[in-house]
Amino acid sequence: MRSPLFALLVSGCLLGLPSAARAAEQEPAPAPSSDRVVTAVRVSLLTSQIFDLSTTTYGIGAGVVSEANPLMRWAADEPIALASMKLGTAAALDWSVRALMRRGRRKTAIALGVGLAASTFVVSMHNMKEIRRAQGR
Repeated sequence: MRSPLFALLVSGCLLGLPSAARAAEQEPAPAPSSDRVVTAVRVSLLTSQIFDLSTTTYGIGAGVVSEANPLMRWAADEPIALASMKLGTAAALDWSVRALMRRGRRKTAIALGVGLAASTFVVSMHNMKEIRRAQGR
């Protein structure tokens, strides 16, 4: 059986996908635009933050990992505070990407989003590695 963490990750990824029912109700979409790349970057930013939140919360609860970010460390013992901070960070990063897009800085927005999402995924994978090591896998 899959872990609740896996279910959370899959549901987080699926939230970014449009539903077929909604797509059928809408009028035909305009020609594909380059904003799909930015949308993918924004979804990956949110997904990476959710992945980081879930692995950090699980690891802290299991006593395996600790919050390494000194700005977030104060919230590590309170899951609601940690979730608020991590999701607030995701919202701020999304706002930054959208602000860069509004200013015509598409390449900068994409580079920022990809870099931040990748670094957050690396941290999350480190958390998973530590959790699995503690579980003896």
